[in-house]
Amino acid sequence: MTTFDTIAGIDLNTMDDETLVVLAKECGYRPAEETLLLRYQETSNRWIRRLARQRDLEPADVEDAIQDAVFGLLKAVARYDTAQIGKLKGCTFYAFLRRVLSDRFKDFVKSLWRYQNRYRRSLSVSEDGDLGGDYLCKEDADPAEELERKELLRQFRELVEELDDTGRRMMERLLSGERLREVAAHLNISYDAAKRRRRQVLSKIAARLGA
Repeated sequence: MTTFDTIAGIDLNTMDDETLVVLAKECGYRPAEETLLLRYQETSNRWIRRLARQRDLEPADVEDAIQDAVFGLLKAVARYDTAQIGKLKGCTFYAFLRRVLSDRFKDFVKSLWRYQNRYRRSLSVSEDGDLGGDYLCKEDADPAEELERKELLRQFRELVEELDDTGRRMMERLLSGERLREVAAHLNISYDAAKRRRRQVLSKIAARLGA
């Protein structure tokens, strides 16, 4: 694993999760957050793949869920209660992260189902020859979800601000909660092209994190 930085000669990778969270959340020390992101990247991917198998998700949707989990990692760092540290029965960051990723995956699946249902209904409307403009409008946003999206956008903005215009627009829309298919439609590109573009953007972010 890449060493991002040291504090008083101590490798960040040797520090426990809770210490890194304190450094990232309460001290604003960015390398600590980046260390946690890389530390749990593979573990997160395994969790999501296992959950996806239980739901029989398509390979493309599994890939989307894995990328979405990156935002869950950021959310866990931002929301972990550091007062739990040192308590006899306190919640560890590891346990909190699993709960956050599990809840976020459930929300991902619900969002996927909603999108698929809207898509099927829109096809049905088209086949009947009824344009149904109001029928295809977006559902009212949940206030709690909207607040969460804004917080995630704030947490991740520094990572995407150096991207080109297209990459920045794509990531900001993904952060706002839009599905990749919806982003592709907005950017007027195919879904496959959007997947390739997202992979390029995330590779640039990964290279920056590993610098």
